[in-house]
Order: sequence, then C-alpha cells, then structure tokens
Amino acid sequence: PRAYNVQYWDGARWLDAEALARAPERPTTWALNRVRIRPVRASKIRVIFEHELPAVSGVTELMVWGPDPFAIDR
Repeated sequence: PRAYNVQYWDGARWLDAEALARAPERPTTWALNRVRIRPVRASKIRVIFEHELPAVSGVTELMVWGPDPFAIDR
C-alpha cells in the first residue's frame, strides 16, 4: 500500500485515529508495520489502505494493546 490509516468506531461513525508514530514511516509489504495512535475507547477498529492501482492489500493479523508496550517513537 501507498499509505494506511487506523480508524475507530465512536458508536455512530468511523473516525481517523491520530497517528503519533509509525515504523516504518512508509508501509512495507510482507513485514510488520506498527502505528502508535493517541489512545481512544472504541468497540471496533479498522485499517483503511490507499493503493497505487491496480494493487490490493490485506491484513493477516491485527494486534492491539493498551498503553505503549513498544514505544516505537524512541
């Protein structure tokens, strides 16, 4: 993907989560892409991809943690 955004459900609509740090800065294929977002409470999250068409992407695994287990912006 060219880029991706994490979104969360606020109970009525999807909102973009505020990204605080990304590793790597640009997404990579076949590798772990980490994003640290400002904490939110949500019942659902999703990842939205932007592509250079006709490319497509998928998510194999999505891991979500509470406060800062990796501190990727150090």
